[in-house]
Amino acid sequence: MKAMYVKWWKIILIASMMHLLWMRLRLMLSDNECSPAYSGTQEAEQLMDSLAHNLNPASENTGKSEATYVIGISVSQQHGDESIRKTLSSLIEGLSAEEQAEVIIIVVIDGQAKFVKTLHDDLVMTFEDPIKSGLLEIKLMQNIINGIQLTGDIKHKSRDILQEIIMMTFAHTRGKYYLKLSDNVLASRNFIGNISKFIFEVNTNLWINLKFSSVGLIGNLYKTHDLSSIIKNLVSTPTVLVASLEGLLQHYTDKRHPRCLSETPLGSHCLQELGFSSISHYPALFNPIETLNGKLIKTEHNFPIANENWPWMNVPVYINPPAVIKTSMRAYKDHTLEATYINAGYFHAFHPQQGDFIEFIFKTPVIFEEYFLRCEHYKYPRDIFKQDTYVDVQLPLHLNQVNKKTNSINKMLPLKDNYFQIGQFNSRGIAEGSLGSRIGKIKAVRIRVITKHDVMVVLREIVFKIQLVPDSARPCCEPYWPS
Repeated sequence: MKAMYVKWWKIILIASMMHLLWMRLRLMLSDNECSPAYSGTQEAEQLMDSLAHNLNPASENTGKSEATYVIGISVSQQHGDESIRKTLSSLIEGLSAEEQAEVIIIVVIDGQAKFVKTLHDDLVMTFEDPIKSGLLEIKLMQNIINGIQLTGDIKHKSRDILQEIIMMTFAHTRGKYYLKLSDNVLASRNFIGNISKFIFEVNTNLWINLKFSSVGLIGNLYKTHDLSSIIKNLVSTPTVLVASLEGLLQHYTDKRHPRCLSETPLGSHCLQELGFSSISHYPALFNPIETLNGKLIKTEHNFPIANENWPWMNVPVYINPPAVIKTSMRAYKDHTLEATYINAGYFHAFHPQQGDFIEFIFKTPVIFEEYFLRCEHYKYPRDIFKQDTYVDVQLPLHLNQVNKKTNSINKMLPLKDNYFQIGQFNSRGIAEGSLGSRIGKIKAVRIRVITKHDVMVVLREIVFKIQLVPDSARPCCEPYWPS
């Protein structure tokens, strides 16, 4: 009996000690009661100072001193080199000339020496102009690590946490906002404009991070003046409690919640502040290309990009002018052009042949401001039109009736069948351009295939932005279809 009591007392004593240890570890995470052994403040400051002297770009560039947005991308050998090229192309093509002046893209490459060197040389050659302009900077993880001394708990941090510390250290003095991305994502059209608009619409400084994707840490936006505190949190939080980067960043957000959240009952202002701490933008502006095993990531809110914020004011995304649609291509299953045209699906066609076409004949000639056609579908990333697939328009007048003195007309290539060639698809399967009233009314738009395709083709977004009557002369969002 005595032995049983001794056994129970030992169990109670061990449980009490474990409880005390847990409470002590929790106290280590408190802002106000952080012990010197784990505060990590001095370690973090030393690391940031050391990094600041070793963050020279691995590639030659003009090095912008500052920008509004700093985009950080960590490249791992697991994802390979193809995905980062797609990601960078997507980001750069999605920026206007004005936006490029406000953005710095930082790429940190990690992996085996051969992979790092090959990828670095390839990116420098492929993106020579963005690098020279200072839009893109490429850094090598191992070179940075070799130039600093890792001490204390920092030595035990995982590689991805170290990469994030490096990225944030660089970003916190270079811009106003830091946007974290992955090396295998595609950006939606006009993503910087949508981010700026959302920041303005949030209309509060209480937010800690804004989320522009529903997958992990992709698309998380932070204020750069908060990055020093976040870095200290990444350094000081014991790995035994939180080991993952996502967990550490969430822990930082949780710590910043109002203190009164621990009280009962909660005040209404506490709940309001809690709601403002981390705000998600819907729909996603950044979508992952694929997982490591090649399977596509499917999430409730992440696809399709076609539902992204409409870039034109006061024009509903679903409005295209009434049209008769003709095509020589055969649709796969029920993926029709008609559904795509009203933004209710996507067109999937069997292998296009030379001479194939898609034609949109408007019931009433219309005046375009812009057009936008996108192939790229997350299920079929390679099913896109070739770059020698053209976009043509037909005017209500015959070619010999068109005023050739108009500069816009002179810039278009006249074809024998009363069409003008105005554009073509790029390497990402996108065709877009501005037209405006200077060209006048358009009777039809045609997609013209020149060469045989070895793959099927997806057309998942068809947008014809119609010129609107001035606000004072029309109902809200009513399109202008001139007679």
